[in-house]
Amino acid sequence: MKKILTIATALVTFFALASCGGGNKQKEAELTEKALTLTETNFDSNDYELANYISIVDNEYALKKNADTLSLELKIKLTKENPEFKGLSIDQILLEDSYTVAVFLTDGTESITSMFIEDNDQVNAIKTLLQGNVGDELNLKFTEITPDAKQIIKKATSIEPYRVSQYIDLDTPEARRAKHPGYVLVENVKLPKSISGSVELVANEDGYFPIYLDEYNYPSIDFTFKLLKSVNTAPLSSAYGQMWLNGVPQKSNGANVKDLIPSYDEWRSDDSDGRQFKNFLEGEVGETITMTFTGENNIELFETDQSKINAGVAKTKAACKEVAKFQFFIVSY
Repeated sequence: MKKILTIATALVTFFALASCGGGNKQKEAELTEKALTLTETNFDSNDYELANYISIVDNEYALKKNADTLSLELKIKLTKENPEFKGLSIDQILLEDSYTVAVFLTDGTESITSMFIEDNDQVNAIKTLLQGNVGDELNLKFTEITPDAKQIIKKATSIEPYRVSQYIDLDTPEARRAKHPGYVLVENVKLPKSISGSVELVANEDGYFPIYLDEYNYPSIDFTFKLLKSVNTAPLSSAYGQMWLNGVPQKSNGANVKDLIPSYDEWRSDDSDGRQFKNFLEGEVGETITMTFTGENNIELFETDQSKINAGVAKTKAACKEVAKFQFFIVSY
């Protein structure tokens, strides 16, 4: 009997100790926040224009996890001002591509994942920052939803600036004009006296006609005309019933831009038979017509030497910048 009690006592003691030991074994706490170091404060400015204006401020930031969502808040500052950004609405500052700002999370050796800001409010906040003063700061929140969030926060040790917007465009009349080799304001385009008052010019929304190079590098302008009242074209036409509207580009002082004028001394349109513009003048009031006028491209016909072609294009573009006026005249042969 004593032996049975001893065995029973031993078993009770064993199970008690086992129960006690199991109670001390706690479940490992899930990692929800981790400090990461920044590998560098600047973004690559070689290919991404926004990098010229911003950098990251501090060297350590907290990566947080909530279920499958990773979040990271970085502070950036303005490092350079651009007077062209001042006074614009945020809609007039265009940041190219959806990855406005992005960073890598790394394990110290290689990238684990990337995180982006795509929220429009944050993009607008960056535009506002660009209009500020050097030293102004902004907090940006990066998020990523992934089933691998638990593994990522365990492995991640550092943050590496990845990329920012490649281009910053301005949606202003000045910026739009700057995209063209040259332009002519509508008030600086002069129609012949014989049709002045009967025809008006219709420019783009910014009030100018852009100069562009066509597929063969010829400088060209598309002019749109609106008929205000019909014109008797008989006095303007040749014996064959033909007439042409031609013109010349001019400098601000009224001198012709010689490098843009062909050997026949005028820019001609696509009205090859001399009746297109004539029929327009004789047509219904309110009608419009758009005609393309083309000049000299400074490239020899059938030229194949690319260096000479490039030189001709450069000469043409330089001459386009000199254009400030355009003078039309009517000819008949």
